Amino acid sequence: DGEMLRTQRLELEVQQAQEEGLATTQAQSEELFAQAVVAQRQAFRSEMRRFVDCRVGRMLQRAVLAEAWRVWETAVRTADLRAQTEFEVLDDLRAATERRAREVGMEATVRACLPDATVSTLKRLVVELRHRLSAAFLDLMPEDPAEAPR
Repeated sequence: DGEMLRTQRLELEVQQAQEEGLATTQAQSEELFAQAVVAQRQAFRSEMRRFVDCRVGRMLQRAVLAEAWRVWETAVRTADLRAQTEFEVLDDLRAATERRAREVGMEATVRACLPDATVSTLKRLVVELRHRLSAAFLDLMPEDPAEAPR
């Protein structure tokens, strides 16, 4: 901004000198004009540097953001794979325990893993589900058998 003001000031000085007739020699006019051109070039270069710096800064911010996204995505994938692996290991461990208990003849130990209350609760829930499904199907059916689809 300072260079831009300097350029404008030099241009005004050249115009004032020409209007007032103070620029007596051609050499003085050309020198003032050359100074104005140099100031304009410096102002342009300064603006270009500022523009390029801004663009490079944005590009670096985007690169950092993309890298952070990749790191987060990798962490999420790793956690998901770890959870799946743990689930599969626990499932294999449970199946191996049941198999070993059956081989040894410890059916009671396998049944001890599921208490009677749990089994009875599961049976009750299955019966309730059947009743609700049959009630839902009955509600869908028309009351008059003549209206029933064939």
